[in-house]
Amino acid sequence: MGLIVGLIVLACLIVLLGIVLRISAAILRGAVGLTNAVLGGREPHEDDFRRPAYDNNPLPRPKSLAGIRVPMPEVGYAILINILIWVATAVTQALAVFGTAFLLAVSVQLPADPFAPESLVATLAVLGAGIAAGLLTPLVVLKMALPTTFLRAVVVVFWQHVIAAVLCGLLFLAVYALAPADGVRLPARPSQANVWFR
Repeated sequence: MGLIVGLIVLACLIVLLGIVLRISAAILRGAVGLTNAVLGGREPHEDDFRRPAYDNNPLPRPKSLAGIRVPMPEVGYAILINILIWVATAVTQALAVFGTAFLLAVSVQLPADPFAPESLVATLAVLGAGIAAGLLTPLVVLKMALPTTFLRAVVVVFWQHVIAAVLCGLLFLAVYALAPADGVRLPARPSQANVWFR
């Protein structure tokens, strides 16, 4: 019985992961479309390429990326880009946080009091390193994977966050609208005085 329940849970997790990956791919494609609509530019095929396009190279890299629209990735490629972004961000954030903490521990004698100014500055430095790695890694992955310039990668990431925020807001409003007006009532436990014995 436990094996069947485990397999059902695993299947549900796989389906949920597939839905998340598909939604994230749609968000990335929407962000690329909005970036191209806002910034404009010429199509990639209007420029000279370093290498020609073929089946395994659907996005040939032009000699100059300036002024070129961001190539629209296919759904599968967008899923792969998002997976690369998640993995690379997790790795770089871990390296940045632990590396900064190690450097601070080796180079600075911190007081035992965690609320001392030196300790607070060290904590902010570790958090800042993690946040900076989390912000820069998606830009680098997008620039290399699509390919595009850093400016357009920044705009793509901005639109990704805007679309995700709008979707989360719509989901919250839908849950709020579908919820009962007086909340969810749990069944009351009968007291001993109200229990009838026969």
